[in-house]
Amino acid sequence: FILFAFLFLACGKNGPDPEPVKYKWTILGYFDGNNPQDQAPDGYSYVIKDVQELEKIGSTQDVQIVVMLGSIKTDGNCSYYHIQNHPDEQPDEISSEVLSSLGKKDMSLFTTLRDFISYGMEKYPAEHYLLIINDHAIGWKGLCSDAVNGGGSWMSLPELSSALSGFSFDIIWFYTPSLATAEVAYQIKDQADY
Repeated sequence: FILFAFLFLACGKNGPDPEPVKYKWTILGYFDGNNPQDQAPDGYSYVIKDVQELEKIGSTQDVQIVVMLGSIKTDGNCSYYHIQNHPDEQPDEISSEVLSSLGKKDMSLFTTLRDFISYGMEKYPAEHYLLIINDHAIGWKGLCSDAVNGGGSWMSLPELSSALSGFSFDIIWFYTPSLATAEVAYQIKDQADY
C-alpha cells in the first residue's frame, strides 16, 4: 500500500502550473475609423489601409499584433483581429483572423479602449508592449471621435488617462494628428516609457 501511494503521488502534478508563453513584444492597435474623417479621397478607409500595412508583415514568433478596428466602412461594427501575413489585400478588406466580433461599440468611451487593452495583454502576454492609437484628434481637447456609435463625442485626455491607468507600456504611439502636445504627454507620463 505504501509503495502504491508513493507511486501515485510521484506521478501527480509537481509544483505550480507553468507560466504562459510570453512573447517579446505585443503590439496593440486601437484603430478608430467611426467618423467621416476615415474616408480617404479614393473612397477607401484610412484605418483599414493601415491594418493592411500591418498585414504585409503580420505577427511573428516574437511579435504579436492585435488590433481593434471600427470604421464607417464596417457600419460601426467593431472587431478584434489577430494580424497575420496577408500582403495582397483587396481595398477595404482584412483577411486576418477575427478574434472577437463586438458589434456596435462606441470607440470614444475610455472603457472600450480599456477593455481592448485588457483583452490583448491577457491573451498575448509579452515582455514589452506597444500601444498604437490610430484616429483623428483635436489636440488637448480629445481623441477617438465616434460619429457612428457615440454621437460624435470624443475621449477626453483625463478619460484617456483612466483607460491607461494600471497598465504599463514601453511605447505609446499616436498615429493621429494634433496629439504632440505637453498636455497629452502629461496625461500619460506614468503609463509609458516613450
